[in-house]
Amino acid sequence: MMTRLPLLLALIAGCESLEDRAKYLTGPDVIEWQSNDRFTVTGQDDMRGSVNLSQGILKVYLSGFPPATKFTLGDQSMDVRDNGAADLETEMTPFFGSISTADFLRGKVEGASLELQAPGQPAFTVVLPPRDALMLEIHLASVKEGPLLYVGEQATAVPTPKTIHWYHGASNDLVGVQATHLAGIDAIAITEEVTAGTRICPGYQAGDGSERDLTLRLTDHVVTVYDRRTGTPLVEHSFPPIDRCPGSTFTMQGQAFETQTVLPEDDIRAWLTEQVAG
Repeated sequence: MMTRLPLLLALIAGCESLEDRAKYLTGPDVIEWQSNDRFTVTGQDDMRGSVNLSQGILKVYLSGFPPATKFTLGDQSMDVRDNGAADLETEMTPFFGSISTADFLRGKVEGASLELQAPGQPAFTVVLPPRDALMLEIHLASVKEGPLLYVGEQATAVPTPKTIHWYHGASNDLVGVQATHLAGIDAIAITEEVTAGTRICPGYQAGDGSERDLTLRLTDHVVTVYDRRTGTPLVEHSFPPIDRCPGSTFTMQGQAFETQTVLPEDDIRAWLTEQVAG
């Protein structure tokens, strides 16, 4: 038993408190990225961080860091808690202006950073790796709830937009000047459907071979163009239903034998073209 005591005392003496870890946070070079989503501090595998971007909100988590370390992300700031953990979130959408319009399903957004200052150490900034921003049409459609301003922009209305984004079906159209990045989009067209009535179309064959009547929902398509930088509606137009029974139709098992009038894409696109400058 006596031979084990010195070893036990040595282990106790060698235990490092969370406070002692401040000495490792000396600059951005001590942050080692294991992937785009996770990082550690050099030589300290239990000093970890993770990054997540979802629906325009960027979240960063820390664990194993010295308490009272000042942690800043965007316009949010806090001190690491006594248990060595901290978590912050901020809006990432102001950085979306640099995203390419080449792919609206998955774009790359960059420009975010976090700042750390451990007790007794200088503050330093860590640039975060580019993040994937998914389904950008949802981000653009949020203009109905308020302006979409990107870094360096003011909430100044554009008298006549040069570029209008229009999402319909699975398509993202740019009407007018073909902007290369989201910041080049001046206005956003939102299409809403309003059922104006129904029509019965006879003579269709169901899956069991029987003859059925098809219920056609007559749908008005109301298109509103919003100024991206102010969130205000610029112009609105309602397109009446194309009151014509379809040449054929199909249903999945369990679905009602009905459909709706098609979107008048050509008419809407022509009208949007009239709304852009030049």
